[in-house]
Amino acid sequence: MPPTADPWTDRARDALSRYAEPLLREVASRLVKPRTPIPADELADRCVATLTNPPVIDRRIKEQPVAARKLLALVGLSRRPTWRIGHLVPMLASLGHAEGLAPAVALLQAGLLYPDLPADGKELTTFESWLGSAGVLSATVFAHPSVAARARGEDLGLPDLPAEPLAATPRFADGLDWPLRLAVAWQQVDQSPVRLTQANTLFKRDLTRLQTDEVLSAPAADQLVEIADAGVLTLFWAREVGLLAAEDNELRAAPFPATWGSTLGPTLTDLWAGLTAVEVWDPLRGYAPGETGTSPVPTAGLMALLLLAKADPGAWADPQAVADWLWEHHPSWAGTLPKGEDRTLGRGWVEAYLLGVAFPLGLVEAAQQDGTCSPAGPSRHRPRPFRRRSSSSRTPKCWPTDRG
Repeated sequence: MPPTADPWTDRARDALSRYAEPLLREVASRLVKPRTPIPADELADRCVATLTNPPVIDRRIKEQPVAARKLLALVGLSRRPTWRIGHLVPMLASLGHAEGLAPAVALLQAGLLYPDLPADGKELTTFESWLGSAGVLSATVFAHPSVAARARGEDLGLPDLPAEPLAATPRFADGLDWPLRLAVAWQQVDQSPVRLTQANTLFKRDLTRLQTDEVLSAPAADQLVEIADAGVLTLFWAREVGLLAAEDNELRAAPFPATWGSTLGPTLTDLWAGLTAVEVWDPLRGYAPGETGTSPVPTAGLMALLLLAKADPGAWADPQAVADWLWEHHPSWAGTLPKGEDRTLGRGWVEAYLLGVAFPLGLVEAAQQDGTCSPAGPSRHRPRPFRRRSSSSRTPKCWPTDRG
């Protein structure tokens, strides 16, 4: 069948074409639920057509176990259709679901989630065998955006953060800082591609250049806190949003995505989705390649923002409340630091991620109780509370829990 205008529809059809017939019929029996037998060569087309049928998809989502519905909701709220299983399982564990791979397998069997298969892969007979061969940490799945969007309203069961009584003028950014930085990274790579090692890491020369670059590492105009290795984050963030492409162990400039020619809102949405895919950077440690397993940054950052999204838009939350929840619930954080240090480092991590990255992106507002931040550099006082971006914001809204 010829390609459609929707690449995700084509990807789903391609995945279905790789299923062995018994597996394809099993998935179709749950997704399409045909009343009469369907020839094998029509099954994939019927499944793909169902993915863009909202009433049917709503029914299929409701039929799933609670943990599976929450997993699909996390994908939808992230605005990133593709995730590694090794990230989805810890996020579910953070929400109190310790079922392991079962929720992901249930969604695969229901045709609401699809394996990201290599081009030269073998025919897929069972999802369990695929997960075993691909490896839990490396196996990648995707949800059609039209399916993931229908799951965003699922209640994740997150708690209400303690509200901070604070009479202060909210501070918010216009959202332009990170798009401009990524555009500068694109321009620099267009002039001189960045080489990568065989392990897909930076050579020391390029790392030093990024760490000392006067533009990429410069503080934001309204910087509240410092973040480590901002230039490195900018480079790999640009790769994840499609501004840069990896080819022959080099990062090279790619054509700008169509959203960058639109209004600011779609661009910020793309940047938010791409941020949750950056794994070689940490808000406190900076460049952190070669980590064992999967980095907790994408999942902890997403959960921190979802905690704020659960709060009243008019309420303020202390960074320590977010850090406390993460340390208690996120499986990659709990018990990993010496006793007594987790609260200090946890708060610093949350402030660096939400105030150093999410605030300039326009996702959160901030306020201080003890002074005014210096607009020309790092804050002279610790930024205290912050809150989710109000729906009355004057700049384009780009919030991961927007139900629209």
